[in-house]
This record gives sequence, C-alpha cells and structure tokens, in this order.
Amino acid sequence: MFQTYSAAPILDIEGFHEFQAMRGRISAFFLTEVRMMKTRNSIVAGLAAFLPLILVLVMAINGCAPGGTTSTTKTSGTSQQSTSNPATSTASQTGAATTQTQETAPTGNEGEGNTSANLNNNGIAVQQGDWIYFQNTSDNQKLFKIKTDGTGKVMLDEQKVGYINVVGDLIYYSSPSGGYINMIKTDGTGQTRFKNISASLIHVIGDWIYYRNDSFEGDYYAIYKMRIDGSDITELNSARSDYINIQGDWIYFYEYYKEPKAMYKIKTDGTGKTKICDDLCNSMVVAGDWIYYANKSDGSKLYKIRTDGKNRDKLNDDDCKYLNISGDWIYYSNRADGLKLYKIKTDGSGRTKLNDIYSNNLNITGDWLYFLFGDMEEQQFKIKFDGSGQTEIK
Repeated sequence: MFQTYSAAPILDIEGFHEFQAMRGRISAFFLTEVRMMKTRNSIVAGLAAFLPLILVLVMAINGCAPGGTTSTTKTSGTSQQSTSNPATSTASQTGAATTQTQETAPTGNEGEGNTSANLNNNGIAVQQGDWIYFQNTSDNQKLFKIKTDGTGKVMLDEQKVGYINVVGDLIYYSSPSGGYINMIKTDGTGQTRFKNISASLIHVIGDWIYYRNDSFEGDYYAIYKMRIDGSDITELNSARSDYINIQGDWIYFYEYYKEPKAMYKIKTDGTGKTKICDDLCNSMVVAGDWIYYANKSDGSKLYKIRTDGKNRDKLNDDDCKYLNISGDWIYYSNRADGLKLYKIKTDGSGRTKLNDIYSNNLNITGDWLYFLFGDMEEQQFKIKFDGSGQTEIK
C-alpha cells in the first residue's frame, strides 16, 4: 500500500518500525535485568529472565507472534471486521502490509491529527506543541513548519499540500484539491506515499485514517477508512459526501449529489446511519451536542441543530461560508459582505466583524485564525480572535 517516491529513501516501513520498537523494548529490558543481576549476583537467574524475550523474538521473526491477524470485508454502510492485534495487523488488500506505532496528540478526539472544522476548510494549518505545520501559500502551497514564536521556519515538502494532520512525529496530507495520501516525519525525512489511495477530507484519529475517496476505483466521494498502516480499507458510506465531521464514535456529513440531499450521521464502524435533517448544507461544523451549519435552503444563513435532529434554530441572516469554531464563538466568512471575516456566539449573540479583506478557508491554530486571501488564494494571513494582529504569512 505504500510507495516511496522521495529522493531520500526510506527503509521497509514494517521492518523499520518493528525493529525500532523491538530495539527500545530490548534495551529497556536488558538494562533493568543487568541492574537486578548485579544485586542478586546470579548468572543463572539472569539467563532465565531472558528466555521469555528470546522466545518472543523467535516467534516474531517467524511470523507467529501471538495475537492473530486482521481480516476485513469491504461493504457499503457496514463494516464487518475482526481484529485481534492491531499492532501486527496484515491487510487483506493487495499490496498493503505495513505496521507502525503511533503516539497521540489530543486536540479534540483522542489522537486527532487536526480538527474536523480545519479539515473541512482544506486543513491548511495545525499546531502540535511549539510548532505550527502549514500550507505556505506564498511559496506555491508547499509544506512548512514554524515555531509559535515565529522562528525556525523550515520547508518540509516541495509539493502542494492540503488536509494536514500531525500525529506524534508523523504528518499525513494530500494535495489541496485531493490526491494521494502522503506521510512524512516532522523533521522532513521519510517521505512516503500510500499507493493508489486518492483522497480528500483526510482525518487521522488514533489508528485510523478516515477519508473521502477521490478515485473512481470504488464509490467516488464516498466515506472510507483504513488503518494508519494502509490495511483494512473499509467503505462506510457509499453516497457522495461532504463536510465530514468526526466526533467520538460518530461521523456527521452531508449527502449532496442525489436526492434526497440531507444531513446524516453514521457510526465509525459503518452502522447506524441516521438522517438528521433535510436542509441543504453549504458548510458545517460539529461541537459537543450541536451542529452549526450554513443552511443553503435558506440563503446559507447560519443555523444550529442538535446532533439528534432536535432544536433546529437560526442564528443570523448572513450568507455564511467556511465555518470554524473555538469555545463559544463561531467564525465565518460573510459572502454578503465580500467574504469578510465575522464571528458570532453559539447562542446567536455578539455578531462582530473582524476584518475588511476577502477571507476563506478559515483554520484555527492556538489563538490564531489562519485564512487565505483572493480569488486564487494567492496570499495567506493570520489574525487573532478579537480581530487584532492581522499579518500576512510569507
């Protein structure tokens, strides 16, 4: 499932990650045992302590480590799979057999690589720790990172990027308009491509990558998921979907291509598909028990509705697009005012204009809003939540 295309070669991923993980475990084990052996002064006891580890190593090398295998049946709307050991899963898909160990970076959902609100606005920026990873629009949309204090700016990838996710020391992304899913380390090494997976709206959460299929192999613009090693590819919803939001065990989305067009939710295992409402949708973000959306059935005015489909309410009369949310505030571009940046509280109060320039693809990182400027999105800016500090990013 992986294809290396960088000039900087990467070792066999499965073997490399297994070696690294095993080396760490062996080192820690040996150090502990050596210290204990010094105190008990027993060579025999020390050798006996190593026997279980030697057995595990032999089993792993021969491909019979305990825990079994993973199998998946690819279905539409239903995921049927049995998994006994995700850390050693083997894909039933052709050419997919890779194992990785991931750290988690909690930014909403546990182990989430970016927020759904950012990713629905092309995922142009995400913060992890002291670093911001972003699409540098001023340099042909290449992948960069920069420290939160503005220092240490480094280019990581020369290709155009979008839908940026960062989990542990790995960055996942595709192109701004969708394309192959790529992976690279946060230091810019080990650039790798998931072969034959063309996707947009990529969400990396824990051990899974959720995405919209951009390939005509399979259902076009359908919702899929696969493990971070490229295995267990599963179709979750076969209809063309947009504005994908993932929260807990549920995926919220808008089916837009065929009638009846409507807002739905489905569980992350592909079961329990439920219609939320029949409103047409132009932008959508889920926070807590509420869905905030630009209701295209009513001139893209801002509405909210509970995730169970109850308590539908209009919040303003603006023509809204590019929704994002932080705390009690919703941020959006007002098309009735030349796509200028606005904010409003989740209860519909406090409507405030924040700037006077064309603003789209709103992404939130830390205390800043990142956005693109111009019909061709040729410039990128950041601005604070109160409208101060607007700065062009170069």
